[in-house]
Amino acid sequence: MKFKHYVWLVLASLVMSMAVVSCKDKEKNEPTPNVEQQKEKEKKEAEEQKKKDDEQKAKEEEEKKRKAEEEKKRQEEEEAKRKAEEARMQAEEEARKKAEEEKNLTPPTSDSPDISYVKTNAQVLQGDGGVKVKTLLTLINPKDLLNTDYDDVTPKELEEIRQLTNGIVKGKKNHEEKYRAIFNWIIKEIKYALVKAENGVDSNRPALVLKNRKCVCFGYANLLKIMCYTQDIPAMVVLGEAFWNNGKKIGDHAWNYVYLDGRWLVSDPTARRDFDLKKEFAKHNKVLLPLTLIFNLFENEDYVIGFKNRELSLIQVKNKAPKRLFVPFSWKGYQLTSVDPNKQIPKQVESLVLGNNIVSFGNIYNNVSGLVSNGYGKYLKSIIIKEDNPELESNGTVIYKKSNKGAMPLYILNNAEKVELMYGQTFGKNIIIDKIKLKTLIFPKTAKHIEDWAVENCPLLEKVLLPKGCTYSKNAFAGCSPKLKVDYLKD
Repeated sequence: MKFKHYVWLVLASLVMSMAVVSCKDKEKNEPTPNVEQQKEKEKKEAEEQKKKDDEQKAKEEEEKKRKAEEEKKRQEEEEAKRKAEEARMQAEEEARKKAEEEKNLTPPTSDSPDISYVKTNAQVLQGDGGVKVKTLLTLINPKDLLNTDYDDVTPKELEEIRQLTNGIVKGKKNHEEKYRAIFNWIIKEIKYALVKAENGVDSNRPALVLKNRKCVCFGYANLLKIMCYTQDIPAMVVLGEAFWNNGKKIGDHAWNYVYLDGRWLVSDPTARRDFDLKKEFAKHNKVLLPLTLIFNLFENEDYVIGFKNRELSLIQVKNKAPKRLFVPFSWKGYQLTSVDPNKQIPKQVESLVLGNNIVSFGNIYNNVSGLVSNGYGKYLKSIIIKEDNPELESNGTVIYKKSNKGAMPLYILNNAEKVELMYGQTFGKNIIIDKIKLKTLIFPKTAKHIEDWAVENCPLLEKVLLPKGCTYSKNAFAGCSPKLKVDYLKD
């Protein structure tokens, strides 16, 4: 029994060993479901981790972008604050300069009793050119016409003319007789004809008139003036217009005023006529309208005053004039009303100060204005006009007529580096031209459109500021700097 039991135990043990071996072999040959799941799990976890990493990276990029935008906005705000502060400081500085400038606008003390720099009860010349000249001739000393060095004759020519005239007036006892002899000789010997200049010399100079024995009206007047001068007879040339008796204009003309023994004579050798200024005023003022006297009414070391384009005007600024020149208010009780120089204002004069008496820069519409049309203020840096001026206003570099603010500027300084226009909506051709120092140009808030060639030949112009909504044509800024940038004004 024991043996049998033992055998069963051995057999059972053998069967169990074989089962174990079989299970191990099965494990070796067949993968378990737990490994596959583990791999799938690991793969899923890897994908989830990548997604988290991508999301984190996106968040970091978004945060970086947000911070960059915040930094840009901060910098823009700081830049805007800086510019606003600069603008404020610049405005304060300009206000300070203007206030300082106003403080320094105390006019000088006059060295002459005939000149006043301060506002007085001085009159404005009234009437047409003839009436104005009649008034002025009562204010001058005729002998001053004999103390003038004329630039249309050389000393040699003057002596030759003197000898000729001495022969013409030989035997004549007084100025009246001598004048008559000179007048009659000229109208007999000189013929009216247009003569070309000789080697660039004006054929209306007295010596050339005598040589050619012909000239136009200006030559007649010049010759009469010099021949009278050699006989101590005061005479001047006047430029103006001639008319027929019916009032119809003939054209531009030149003639003389001659002083004879206490009276003025209106002498017109071209037309072979003369008139007594007072007794025949209505008669000669109908056919001869004076516009400009070729004679200096007043002169000192700073400037010259004359009658030009029907206005009592500042007609010359001299080389000894100060850096800031105050234009006189009046001469001999009559207001100066115009600044109209005959030649370039010297370089050392940077600024003109005008009172409320100056209302004109000459006849700009006929292109005879020295300051505007001929550019005789090319070195000026500013023109200061007092606020109570009834006709003109200025911001220092641009001048307008108060009566026509919607129009274009009356005058823009040639020497200005920055120009700020004050009025206007549409800006047409050549509003600003040949401003060789202009760098910055600011249009007014009223500007709507800038047309082609409105601004031309300003080689240094690099910055143009327009109001919002203002348009400009393709060639609005022609001949300007290649660096030119057009920008818009901020509110």
